[in-house]
Amino acid sequence: MSIIKVLIQKPLNFIKFFNKSITRKYLVLALLTTLLPTFPIFMLYDKYTIKLINKLNKNQLNGLLTVAANKMQNYLNSKISQIQSIADLPSIINFLESKNIKILQNSTIDIISYEIDKSDTFGLIIFDEKDNIIISFPGQIASGPPYFGSSNLDLTNLYITKFKNDIEIVGPYPPNKGYSGWFLIRKIIKKNNTILGSVALHLRLASLTEIIGNLSTSKYYRFILLTPDNIYSSIGIPISERYLPDIITGYPIIPGWYSGVIKINLSSSNFGIIREYLLVLYIISIIIIIFIFHRLSQRMKQDIFPLIKAAKKIANGDLNYKINIKGENEISSLAQELEKMRKQLKYFIDNKIYNERKMLMGQLSINIAHELKNPLATIKTSIQSLLFRESDFQKKELYIMIVEEIDRINIIINELLLFSNSKKPKITIFVLKNLINKIEVLFKSTFSNNNIKFIKKGNFEIKIKADKNHIFQILYNLIINSIEAMPNGGLLVISCKAANNEAKIEIRDTGSGIPKKYLDLITTPFFTTKKNGQGLGLSIALELTKINNGKLEFISTLGKGTTAILTLPLK
Repeated sequence: MSIIKVLIQKPLNFIKFFNKSITRKYLVLALLTTLLPTFPIFMLYDKYTIKLINKLNKNQLNGLLTVAANKMQNYLNSKISQIQSIADLPSIINFLESKNIKILQNSTIDIISYEIDKSDTFGLIIFDEKDNIIISFPGQIASGPPYFGSSNLDLTNLYITKFKNDIEIVGPYPPNKGYSGWFLIRKIIKKNNTILGSVALHLRLASLTEIIGNLSTSKYYRFILLTPDNIYSSIGIPISERYLPDIITGYPIIPGWYSGVIKINLSSSNFGIIREYLLVLYIISIIIIIFIFHRLSQRMKQDIFPLIKAAKKIANGDLNYKINIKGENEISSLAQELEKMRKQLKYFIDNKIYNERKMLMGQLSINIAHELKNPLATIKTSIQSLLFRESDFQKKELYIMIVEEIDRINIIINELLLFSNSKKPKITIFVLKNLINKIEVLFKSTFSNNNIKFIKKGNFEIKIKADKNHIFQILYNLIINSIEAMPNGGLLVISCKAANNEAKIEIRDTGSGIPKKYLDLITTPFFTTKKNGQGLGLSIALELTKINNGKLEFISTLGKGTTAILTLPLK
């Protein structure tokens, strides 16, 4: 029983091992899906491959032979149309009647020159009624007779294929003595059923045969051109007689001319070697597929594990843990949604904490104001009364200091009340320039006394849609903060630009900057790094920004300064 248990348990453990990981299951299923269907196909290869390949070769060959015949027919038809159009020129008939070169018009010569200026045309030849050359016009590839030298073209032993409309194909003439093979397509010119002569295109034979040279690169056959008196290869060279038993005649091109092939090797003896190659290729493919899917599964792990880590961090309350999103796939989409959830959750919790803190501070502020303001007012009045009657200078200084501290306490109480009881904004549309000018006048002496250079940049003529007093208070607090950051003087730049229906106001100073660890805390109530700071100025600025549908951000570089960016809706 124990042996049976072990035999059963091991496969179960193996299955459990793969069930625990989606990447392992993905790897196994992908391998099974890829490899299992190919195995029976490979086993059936020996039985069906040779028959199938022979059949495919035959079908392919028939198709290519048809294509070869059609292509050469099209080529010859185009040349027949070309010689027909030349022969129909009126001055050609007049020239053949008179044999006087002056009869040929310049326009006719120009047309002839244009028609023969091709890479497949040696030239154009005009014959008399006895096939003697009257005149020849050399084309761009013309060489040798009848264009150069004293030799002539001998048409005596060349095969002539006749067509309707008095069209003839003469030749072909094989390559000889360093000259290329050629053939003529000519039109017999008649008048009153009397032959006056003929006009012929003198064409390069290889321009016809090379059409079939590009049809196939198969090692089993080579295309050829069969004519009544010879057989030519795809480069226009006559075929040796030893290939004659292996020639397969294809389809007719013109009477007596056929496309064809020479069989090189259509046997199945090579397929044993091919089978061995395929077997090796199959094994290599299995190894490559296993490697690829293993890498894919590892890559999937690398993408999924950070998400698991992020989910655990968020579950444990670390809402500042940013999820790194890579690529554009399903996993990255999941990461985007998880990051979106983190941001929304952080916003919800931060907002809730902020509102609860604000509500608590509101209650505290009201109690403090109620309990402290009246006693402080009484104390201040009493001290001021003593101050007017006191003659001792040292005591006077002490009384003045007490009054100043009472005023400072009142300022803190008022700021607390402002923060906790921010009134609903009175939205109006106003020009930003007026507000900036007011601030500049207000702080002019402060800038001068503190050795601060104030610069304005950008377009301040834009219209803002917000509570004007709130925006003034925001800018006032931000500028006070910048001034306090530059005790030894510096540069304060306020700039504005409009884009996407928003105004972006930047206040940049060259102060000491804010450490990165404090940057997220500077708008928290009562947080301050200043010796005499209350930690409410930026908190109030942020609160007023929010209720005016704006956004307040800070960018700071330690030792270089801070930039406050206030974004507000336009008109």
